[in-house]
Amino acid sequence: MIRYIFVCLALLILSAGIQQWTPELTSFCKAHILVIPLFFFCICHVQRYTTTLCFALIAGLMWDSEQILTAFELNIPDDEIKPVDNLRFGYSIFLFGIVGFYIKFIQAFLPFRGLLVNYINTFIALLLFILLDNFLILYVRGSLPLDGKFFLQIGNTAFFTSLISPLVYLILYLLWKPFQNGDQSIAGGLDSLLSNKL
Repeated sequence: MIRYIFVCLALLILSAGIQQWTPELTSFCKAHILVIPLFFFCICHVQRYTTTLCFALIAGLMWDSEQILTAFELNIPDDEIKPVDNLRFGYSIFLFGIVGFYIKFIQAFLPFRGLLVNYINTFIALLLFILLDNFLILYVRGSLPLDGKFFLQIGNTAFFTSLISPLVYLILYLLWKPFQNGDQSIAGGLDSLLSNKL
């Protein structure tokens, strides 16, 4: 349903503002809460392939813009971010697209759905996104510090971000209620999010 797509789009745009206010979890290897990827991956579970690709474009642009704003706010010198200039804007669109396609692919072959299944799928998607993002940047920089702290930070970031996914699914479900007489493919996907089945 077109109206519900715009509702999801508004949520995705809102997530960009929330991302600016999320704190760094210094006690857990400086893990972060990745709000934009979280909202995108949750929305992927209730939208079609074509809509998912459109949302990947928007999420990628917002994510890259957020990275630039963060570097500007932290006053990072230009010579320190120069090695990733060619990745700074636009490359995340492909990462969101790849992980979004993974979600839809796995979802199509799962014989069962439910909140727990979608939570696990969201966690794996976050882990995959963070790994691809970090490995790509580290590859361009020419160094790969593959130590335990590096992987612990990635794991903590994916774990603590995914803990919020049930709340996002609940918001998606409640916002869908006014449109429940519309697109039945979306309706079925949202009903399965909060079902008791695994």
